[in-house]
Amino acid sequence: MEAAGAAAAGVGELDAFDAIVMAEERFHGEGYQEGYAEGTHTGVIEGRQYGIQQGVSVGLEIGSYLGFAMTWQKLLHKCPDEKHSKKLKILESLIKMIQEFPHEDPIYDKLQEDLEKIRGRFKQSQPKPSKKKRGKTGRQEEEKRKKDAEEEKKNRKQDRRMKEGKGQVVGEEEASKGKKRLGE
Repeated sequence: MEAAGAAAAGVGELDAFDAIVMAEERFHGEGYQEGYAEGTHTGVIEGRQYGIQQGVSVGLEIGSYLGFAMTWQKLLHKCPDEKHSKKLKILESLIKMIQEFPHEDPIYDKLQEDLEKIRGRFKQSQPKPSKKKRGKTGRQEEEKRKKDAEEEKKNRKQDRRMKEGKGQVVGEEEASKGKKRLGE
């Protein structure tokens, strides 16, 4: 009897150990399921918010294109001439593309493609820059900005030296000229 009791006690200890191991696995599985459900729920909410944000952005963009096109169409109709007829055709095409754009179909396959076409047509409707060159060219302006930035940097460096008490500061060019005169 004692042997049966000891064996039963040994089996009881194994069952308790198994229960602990199994509890860990069970809690892990339950935690995973809860985390997955919470992550899915959060993902749906964030996805919906992002979709709304992107939809508003596209809607604003297309709305501004439509407003631009309709305004210019009305203005150009008031003064019809040969030069404005091409612009009018572009504007009418832009308006048609916008009106045919699937505003309420969220799973439209060619949404990005059609949006790019609308953007391209809008760019065509923009006035082209004048061919006359006025003032400085872009390269000249860039060179002037660089030169001004270098001059400003040099002035700040000289101001800093003056504040540090190093006395009068001479620029590098002036210093090298002075050395040449002195024969150094």
